[in-house]
Amino acid sequence: MRRWLLGTAAILVGMAAWAGDDLAGHYYLDGVHEVGSELVLGTDGRFSFGLSYGAVDQEAQGSWKRDGDQVVLRTDSPPPAGFSLGEVSDQLLDAYGTEPDNPTLLAVRVTTPRLDLVWSNMQITAEFSNGLTRSGMTGRRGLLGFLARTDGPWQGAVIRRVSVAYPAGNVAAQWFDIDPKKVRGVVVHFEPGELAAPAFKTASFHVVSVGGKVTLTLQKDGPGQAGWQYSRQ
Repeated sequence: MRRWLLGTAAILVGMAAWAGDDLAGHYYLDGVHEVGSELVLGTDGRFSFGLSYGAVDQEAQGSWKRDGDQVVLRTDSPPPAGFSLGEVSDQLLDAYGTEPDNPTLLAVRVTTPRLDLVWSNMQITAEFSNGLTRSGMTGRRGLLGFLARTDGPWQGAVIRRVSVAYPAGNVAAQWFDIDPKKVRGVVVHFEPGELAAPAFKTASFHVVSVGGKVTLTLQKDGPGQAGWQYSRQ
């Protein structure tokens, strides 16, 4: 989480030092054991928030404004969930062995890189050069492999394109063309969008500024516990 927010801070805060509002900056949660949290208030009125404890990671992005001695955050409405074609990786074939009599034509993995997640229960459909299709579900490693077949119409058939769908989340299939001469393993990125609830919809912080040091104290309507304090670095 911290590495990602640092990159966001460089974009939002690095335009012009504290231009537009003297509250802009990068804030860290103080004094809470086993919880890490950061808040970036950008000079353009945008914010990024991250919270991590145990195996739980939450985030939110949106707009912020100052209202007297309060800072109010409003999270963006998330986009629809969807897929995009990621990197080609023949290393995915390693999970299926190298039997020459039963080769794997294509291995597909579904991931969300920014959340460091792999997805099971994704429905993968492969369309072959013979016009037929075969489908399966990804396992716990986010993988599904399509083995070559030699029976009947499958003799010599290659995969021309694949679709990915998430039935459990009512996310419709999206199709991607595949070059069978170049691609044996491919990663598909899944952006959960509206399926992943943000850390909060709105949040407010009380502002205290003393001698150039700014502290934001979380109010009861925000993520975490009221009274949590974030200090600007």
